[in-house]
Amino acid sequence: NNVPINGSLKNYVAQMEKKNFRIYVGRDMFDLEGDEETKEQKEQREKKAKLEAYKEGKAMMVGDFADFKKCSLYVETLANKDLVYKIQVQFQYVSEWEKKKENYFHLKQLLTKKYGAPTSCTEKLKPESMEDYDINNSFHKGRSKYETIYKTDKGDITLYINKNSRIILEYLDKKNSELITEHALEEL
Repeated sequence: NNVPINGSLKNYVAQMEKKNFRIYVGRDMFDLEGDEETKEQKEQREKKAKLEAYKEGKAMMVGDFADFKKCSLYVETLANKDLVYKIQVQFQYVSEWEKKKENYFHLKQLLTKKYGAPTSCTEKLKPESMEDYDINNSFHKGRSKYETIYKTDKGDITLYINKNSRIILEYLDKKNSELITEHALEEL
């Protein structure tokens, strides 16, 4: 969404709110129609969720991303330093393998168009059968792996299907990751 991965968590959250992402407040913010909650109560819950996120150095947000609805966005900072270094987008769970594969390759195509050819790519599928359950289970057991990595001047971008059979897109800022490594080395 053209928001740099740097600065404080509070600043990053504010930038993503401008892109229509919202802090996750314990229930699906997209399906509140007909809810009895007042605007003030909702604002109070959001404020409390933000304060908790800033205290923990991690935030979970929800919004639409790259043609996909209701994505979860995880923002992480270094534990002892309020510096955002990692963003993870988790796409809604899809149990049907053909749809999941279609979504994965759609995202891969978009990333390749933007960043060029991937640096590395592993796409192996080894389920016990071609039933959706067995395919999803093969990711959980580590027999199947879909992962595409793009290394850029600004950092690494990894698209993968995790052990819970969800599509994940992870951005890792190069400069801030180096600062984290330096910080860790100082503590040794």
